[in-house]
Amino acid sequence: MELLFATGNPAKLATMGETLRPLGIKLIGLNDLSGQIPEVTESAPTSLGNATIKAKAYYAAFKRPLFSCDSSLYIEGLSESEQPGANVRLVNGRWLDDDETTAHYSALIKRLGGRTTAHYRNAVCLILGEDKIYAHDGDDIMSGPFIMVSEPHEKATRGFPLDRLSINMKTGKYYNDLKAGEEVEYGWGEGYRNFFRRALGL
Repeated sequence: MELLFATGNPAKLATMGETLRPLGIKLIGLNDLSGQIPEVTESAPTSLGNATIKAKAYYAAFKRPLFSCDSSLYIEGLSESEQPGANVRLVNGRWLDDDETTAHYSALIKRLGGRTTAHYRNAVCLILGEDKIYAHDGDDIMSGPFIMVSEPHEKATRGFPLDRLSINMKTGKYYNDLKAGEEVEYGWGEGYRNFFRRALGL
């Protein structure tokens, strides 16, 4: 079956496409659609709230089955009030582009000594119809811990600016140096597949 993943980020579309491929689900993204794409303000304090806001807004616009995802970032060494949480790119009221995001977190990690650990808490909202809305942010789709450093990798992956600062705990490699088949501590693949199996009756 074909589902709309409500994102304009090609890196996220490719990653989730590979995650759901074993279920026979083919994904398309917002950039594959014609017509006006609505702008959506992610105003919720949680990743689940933002995923739901986006899914409902895009469903109202396109009236087709779709889902949206969102992530909250938690960094060891920061107080609760300092945590990026759901506002990874929204800093001091301004939305940061990829380069600005990398620079901001590079400086933050440098303040913490140049190296710390972090993890993502993820959320998904799937809408199949007006009365068929499924949302989830359980531990099974949370990333495992990874290392964040202040020195950016020279390679940049568009849409994933923090991969330049993220290191795999098992291999000691930057995420941008990992080859296909090498383990990344996302840890959420089977959790997402189980969510879609339940919601779609697969």
